[in-house]
Amino acid sequence: MATKGNNRTNRPSSGSAKTRKNSANKSSSRRSPAKTSAATQVSLFSAIQSTSIGRLFLGLLASSLLILLDFLISWNQFNRFFMLIGIEILIAIILGFIIFLVRGQGNDET
Repeated sequence: MATKGNNRTNRPSSGSAKTRKNSANKSSSRRSPAKTSAATQVSLFSAIQSTSIGRLFLGLLASSLLILLDFLISWNQFNRFFMLIGIEILIAIILGFIIFLVRGQGNDET
């Protein structure tokens, strides 16, 4: 008397491979979640940077982090601290001037 249940001995071996192949195809045919476009997704940084108060806040945050980093590097030696601050101010002035020249160059209509 044969029992009901899994009778794997009667199945051909190619059928089990076929089943595996079909299950692999089903998992790969699933849809991935909908992707949002870059235009609709707004990051926190760009949201803060879009307002004038946000730009002021980011500038103050960057300046304070830079001053704290300089203080950490100088190891409480005031001559080195003020020299680092002076060098950074000179670099900021030079970069600001270069940015001013590059942006002003696009406005010429002669």
